[in-house]
Amino acid sequence: SALSLAPDGATVALASSNGGVTLYDTKTGNSEKKLTGGGRIWTLDFSPDGKGIVGGGADEVAYLWSRESGEVMRKFAGHSDDIRDVSIAKNGRALVTGGDDKAVMVWNLDNGVRIANLPVGANKPHAVALVGGGNSFLAAVDEPGLMGRLLKPQPAPIALSEERIQSLLGQLAAESFDKRQKATEELAAMGP
Repeated sequence: SALSLAPDGATVALASSNGGVTLYDTKTGNSEKKLTGGGRIWTLDFSPDGKGIVGGGADEVAYLWSRESGEVMRKFAGHSDDIRDVSIAKNGRALVTGGDDKAVMVWNLDNGVRIANLPVGANKPHAVALVGGGNSFLAAVDEPGLMGRLLKPQPAPIALSEERIQSLLGQLAAESFDKRQKATEELAAMGP
């Protein structure tokens, strides 16, 4: 289970161990609404404006819910194991997720695009945070003698269609040196 308090202090989001997230009024203790979608949620975080709630858990996806409607507004898929922590930047524009797949990922909260992958080494991150205005990231890892690791962003992998790859391969035979060079650089960025 997980919980997060809204910035205005009026609402708390609570994820139960059997699945589901419910919003409660902090003054009365009454249930306000149940958020739809999502599986078993291990971590929650309200957006700085209090209008959104992000949660992640056992189904390897982070969800952004509308506090007002309770509906899923966006999904962040990319982890290959449980998501253990989520953290939203103070400006409300970026989301960082950490999972049992030993991955920390940074996302654009507005459009759901993965911005960067952060290397954490051989250990699973238990908690993640954005520091220094959201340009640096801290992950708590289970490593003897180390409480946390400051992470440097790496660009997210480029996902190209088979058609784009064929087009780039065709450009390698172009008469223009600039076209050949650009195609070579884009193919090289894809990795081995």
